[in-house]
Amino acid sequence: MGMKKILLTLSTIGLLQAMATDIIVIAHANVPKMDTKTIAKVFTGKAVIVNNVPVTPFNFEEITLRNEFLQKFLGMNEEEYIAYWTVRQYIGKGAEPRKVSPIQAMIEHIKNTPGAIGYIPAQNLQSDLNIIEKK
Repeated sequence: MGMKKILLTLSTIGLLQAMATDIIVIAHANVPKMDTKTIAKVFTGKAVIVNNVPVTPFNFEEITLRNEFLQKFLGMNEEEYIAYWTVRQYIGKGAEPRKVSPIQAMIEHIKNTPGAIGYIPAQNLQSDLNIIEKK
């Protein structure tokens, strides 16, 4: 590999890291606080009730933001997540969370739907949101 290609690759990696954004998991006011492990269980269908509150996860339609969330909170990428849900659906263990967009629609949906849990970029945080976790 030539020096120019190495430098280009390193600068691309730096650019991608700079593009990474903080993700804030938000939920309806009736949803209790939870840790990252519980959030992962909710978004993989392994937990549908948290502290006696039925919860329903929502993902973003927009893949970049969704992938950022998946990596930070579930430790998987989009392809792994799709494969995971394909198997779960095949064996009758639920369905992948519904997708919502744009960001303001996610915020409104979470605020107005009991049990709803989703995520937004940190720069879209509003003071009246129930913040569950930030990464």
